Amino acid sequence: SNGGGSSLDRYLEEFLPLVESWTLWMALTRPSPMQRHARVFSLLDAMDDVDSVGAGIFADEDEMENLKAAMDEYEFGASAGGKRLAAAILKRMSTHLMLEEKKG
Repeated sequence: SNGGGSSLDRYLEEFLPLVESWTLWMALTRPSPMQRHARVFSLLDAMDDVDSVGAGIFADEDEMENLKAAMDEYEFGASAGGKRLAAAILKRMSTHLMLEEKKG
């Protein structure tokens, strides 16, 4: 595999799950624009210079616990937006499971 392929693999393995968790965080907690922008800019910086930034932007255990708590408290069926969010999460989970099944 050439260097470009391994770089793409690294982006997919490291950044895609992070972007997904941050997207879910944004949808569930509705952070302020300043909080959203800070996350996006830290991600862009990391993508520009992945070797020097390292793991500083990746979700830690506390952040994941907060995300899980937000999911527990969110009323997915209470609005049209909540229903769309639930459908998107289920679709993504289904895709993930199908990909995992193909790997195994």
